[in-house]
Amino acid sequence: LVEATSENRQRALNYAKNLFARGGTAMDDALEASLKLLTEGDRLKMVLFATDGRPTIGETDAEVILKNMDVRNKSDVRMFVFGEGNDVNTKLLDLLAMEHRGEADYILPDEKINKRISAFFDRVGSPIMTDLELSFDGLRVTDVFPRKIADIYKGEQVIVYGTYEGSGPQTVRLTGKVNGQTRTLEYELEFPEFSRDDKNSFVPRLWAGEKVDFLLSEIRKNGDEDEELVQELTYLAKRYGIVTPYTSFLLAPDVVNETPAVQAA
Repeated sequence: LVEATSENRQRALNYAKNLFARGGTAMDDALEASLKLLTEGDRLKMVLFATDGRPTIGETDAEVILKNMDVRNKSDVRMFVFGEGNDVNTKLLDLLAMEHRGEADYILPDEKINKRISAFFDRVGSPIMTDLELSFDGLRVTDVFPRKIADIYKGEQVIVYGTYEGSGPQTVRLTGKVNGQTRTLEYELEFPEFSRDDKNSFVPRLWAGEKVDFLLSEIRKNGDEDEELVQELTYLAKRYGIVTPYTSFLLAPDVVNETPAVQAA
């Protein structure tokens, strides 16, 4: 890597203009080459991985590509993925982003990719805090999702869901890195006792949705339908009315049949 001077940017543009597609998609090779560029320094490291197809050259097994990434990504590189068109392996791309603290986005053939990627760079170009961790004092907390909290960029907020025992005022600590330095923020929050008539009674369904997403990703990542995971997922989906590949719900809107009024003169 080199500094982003005007001269180096122009060299990069000239290099890119001379590239041409040969018809194949070597995903595993591209990911490996990218990670090799990001082994030094303590700055936040990111890869923007854009593809319009499926792996066709070199390693083509999606599970092997994911395992290779787990082994190679020693520097905790964030993986941001853009899938273009209709012929992409969304499962592979979703897992690449999810397992490496990034995001996946998809662009339809009639959309302009330059606008989407420009908006992406405007956002991730201003990281506020990275490597986030939450801790709770005096409160027993379980089933907290997401398991890995995403980095915070300009204009964003931290949202986590979980279950807890106890109530009352508690201290929550958010620790992360700001400009390479570890920083801890403390918040005194009120944890209420749960009541079905409470104004926050909608929160359990939000938590359930996050846990269902986590269970679905675990099933996809493992490659087989673990019976215990499916049972837990199905229970949550049925209890909280969440549509999943293992449950379905029929939404039938009310229909009012009224006889039109006839006015006689």
